[in-house]
Amino acid sequence: MVKILIIRGNSGCGKSSCAQRLRQQLPGQTLLVSQDVVRREMLAANDHVNTPAIPLMKNLVSWGSTHAQTVILEGILKRQVYQDFLIELRREFQSDLISVYFDVSFETTERRNREKLYPFSHDQLVSWWQPADLLGDETLIFTDQDSLNTCVTKLRQLLMA
Repeated sequence: MVKILIIRGNSGCGKSSCAQRLRQQLPGQTLLVSQDVVRREMLAANDHVNTPAIPLMKNLVSWGSTHAQTVILEGILKRQVYQDFLIELRREFQSDLISVYFDVSFETTERRNREKLYPFSHDQLVSWWQPADLLGDETLIFTDQDSLNTCVTKLRQLLMA
């Protein structure tokens, strides 16, 4: 049975790094769907209600659910825009869906962002910041105390159970 993992959080908080490291460590076929890649690179679409990124991500997750062992959907996926889509995924995949949120401080986000090859500016991070954008159905919530290695280890254990 396929496992669907949704990783959400603010820009620069470590979710993409976590998803990429996790993908490398998982056995079998793993599909990584990045909101940034779909929305910005593939579609050049804005991040608003009814963005065309939603149906494309839905199709990719659906395809992955029949062709992969694990599907990782990662992105900011802010509640205001993506909540209905994420609820629909929860309804469809139920206990096979794991949802995590990086609820880390702005300071931790800024530190992790500086470690990126192409970090965002301080002003960009401030303008995008969404404090505690939780959905209420998260399987795990990572905090400042969770290193990226810890996050990857915990998620790998959940997916392999």
